[in-house]
Formats: sequence, C-alpha cells, structure tokens
Amino acid sequence: MAILTISCSKNDSESSTENEKVSNTQGVSLYLTDGPADYEHVYIDIQSVEVMTDTCSGSEFDYWDKDYRDSCISWNELKITPGTYDLLTLNNGVDAALAQGTVPKGKIKLIKFQLGSNNTLVKSGATYALKLLTDSSAVYLNLRGNEWDQSDSDSSKLWIDFDVARSVFELPNNKYYLSPVLTAFVEKNTGNIEGEVLPDDAYPYISVYNNSGDTTYNIPRPDGYFKVRALETGTYSLKIDANNGYKDTVISNISVTSGKTIKLSSITLHK
Repeated sequence: MAILTISCSKNDSESSTENEKVSNTQGVSLYLTDGPADYEHVYIDIQSVEVMTDTCSGSEFDYWDKDYRDSCISWNELKITPGTYDLLTLNNGVDAALAQGTVPKGKIKLIKFQLGSNNTLVKSGATYALKLLTDSSAVYLNLRGNEWDQSDSDSSKLWIDFDVARSVFELPNNKYYLSPVLTAFVEKNTGNIEGEVLPDDAYPYISVYNNSGDTTYNIPRPDGYFKVRALETGTYSLKIDANNGYKDTVISNISVTSGKTIKLSSITLHK
C-alpha cells in the first residue's frame, strides 16, 4: 500500500505541475483582413510574426527599463506559413488565419511582422515592385493589451486590418512604395454594415463615416455585395460614389452596435 500511495502522490504532483504549466500559457490566433484599394492585386510578403507579452500583470508597463524587460517581457514567434498574401482577396467579410501559437499568460502589447522583399502590386494588368518606404523590413503594431477576444482564459484572438489604401504610395513613372498601416480589432467588440449595390456597371466606391470624423472605405465585389467591418458602436452615414453616369447616394442614421451586423436593403442606383 505504501508503494501505491507514493505512486499516487507522485502522479498527483506531476499532474499539478503540468496543470500549472498549462495555466501559465495562452493560445494566440491572428487573422488578417484588408481595407480595399484601386488595384487588382496587392501581394505582401510576410515571413514571420512575433508577439511581446507583458507577464507582470498589474505592474506599470516600462519596456525601456532593463530590469523590467528581463523579468516581465517575453517575445515569442508564432507559427505562420511564410509567403505572399494577396490582401485584396481579404475584404467584404473575408479574412485569413495568419498566425497561431502558445505564449505566456499576460497582456500582449506588441506584434512584430517581418516582411520579405517580394512585395508587388498589379494595376491595369501590369505588375510593379512595391518597395518598403524605410530601410527596416519590420512592422510593429502597438497594443494596450486589452484588445483581444478572450472567449476563454486560455485563448486570445485578434483581427489585423492591413489598410492597403493608406499603406501604398504611388509616385510618378509607376513607382510604388509601402508603409504599412495596421489596425487591430475584435469582431465581438465592433459592428458591421453589409448590403448590395446595383447595377454592377456602376462601379461604386463606398465610404462610411460618423460625426467624429472616423471614415472607413469599401469597394463592393463585382456582384455588388459589400461588408464594412470593425465599426465602433454609434450612428453612421454611408455614401456611395458611383461611376458611369449613375447618381451618388447617401444613407443616413445607420445605428451600429458591437457584435452585430446591420443588413441594408438592396440599393439600386439611377442615372
């Protein structure tokens, strides 16, 4: 019996230690989406993703203090599939699983994206090099640490909006430069507006804005469907700038609530 007792005690101890290890980590998942731009394709070469976790919960964050960095800061590389991502396929409600991994428990306050050199865009059927605007190929996204979707204590999710329209700079002679503009959001903490603009030869451009001056842009799919994501709770107006002689249209007083999608009636433009 003594042996059995010792054996049970040992297993319980190992189990307790293992549970402690598990409880001190969290799963992390990042999803990539995009704001639209007037190109056919924008290919971004993403080689690695790292996150910085502050494990000293309740302490004042001071990354520049060496002792704080040594005792409280943990950098961890997430698992990704390195290569080029066509950002313009990731709009109107579409996103892609970008990176996953396990990191220490704490507040994730910084994400580092390491870009490669194979960045290009396609416009009017021609492919152009997309050069980084700075010498550094690392792109950082600063966070407060409370943006994450933590549906359970051991899992954190975050969506990254890569705003192509504000990230690409076009210079004369078809020279293009990249200075990434990234925004983080959580689906359950923001709302969406979706709908359909007809006819399909109006080639509309959509802007959604509120009284605070916040504006989000969208280009509907060829079939007219659109979905504008990551809107804070509030009242918005939706403007449709049309082409081919169709008249512009504005829809006002759209009430958006976090975690919900507002579906508008089909919008038919007229000349």
